Amino acid sequence: MEHSIEHLTARVQALEQQLEEQRAELEAAKEDLHTFTYKISHDFHAPLRAISNYIQMISSDYSTKPLDENGQRMVSRVLSNTKEMKSMLDGLLEFVRIGKNEMNNTPLQMTSLVKEICQNIQQQDPAHKLTFQVNDLSDAYGDEEMIKKVWMHLISNAVKFTEKKEVRTIEIGSEEKEGQVVYRIKDNGDGFDMNYYPKLFGVFQRLHHKTDFEGIGIGLASVAKIVSKHKGKAWGEGKVKEGATFYFSLPMQ
Repeated sequence: MEHSIEHLTARVQALEQQLEEQRAELEAAKEDLHTFTYKISHDFHAPLRAISNYIQMISSDYSTKPLDENGQRMVSRVLSNTKEMKSMLDGLLEFVRIGKNEMNNTPLQMTSLVKEICQNIQQQDPAHKLTFQVNDLSDAYGDEEMIKKVWMHLISNAVKFTEKKEVRTIEIGSEEKEGQVVYRIKDNGDGFDMNYYPKLFGVFQRLHHKTDFEGIGIGLASVAKIVSKHKGKAWGEGKVKEGATFYFSLPMQ
């Protein structure tokens, strides 16, 4: 009888845990929907307005004459804003899909995975000298394709924000803490102002002007979402003109 009660109690606790996880997933889905609708209604207005204005000017000024240098400039701006909108939409759809994708958790050989990513980046851009210091990384557990995206976003960011430095160094390491592995990606790049940290992992949030560094501000938001889906967390620290370090944690098993 006592064994049956213990078994029933364990079963109830398991069901409660499962219910709590499903509730958390539902809240995350609702938040994704809110993010999607808000971004569609706000962040897409600027490029759409620019496209509309340029087309009106082109229609008004060049209806009876060929395009001159100024007209070609306006056409170029239309194309640029169209490209920006497509990038924003693609990024936003990718972000929303993260919450829907099924996870296939397996043991992850992190050192070889990261070294392969770094090697591919160096081969794509051999003219810009990059020094990658990849320490022996602790293995973890998770969905390989998703975690590859995390590394790609973070390493690509480090590469991008060191492009103005004569000496470009990116150090990657890890440490084990309480059943989780904490990974770090440290660079000597442009850094960021910690006063704006609350914006760091937001969708379409950028801490640098787009004329200084390209991007739409979706990468770090995707990183945080993927890591959270793995029951981990992502964070970062930086100092203007002195580099940045980003961290994320994953369960060891």
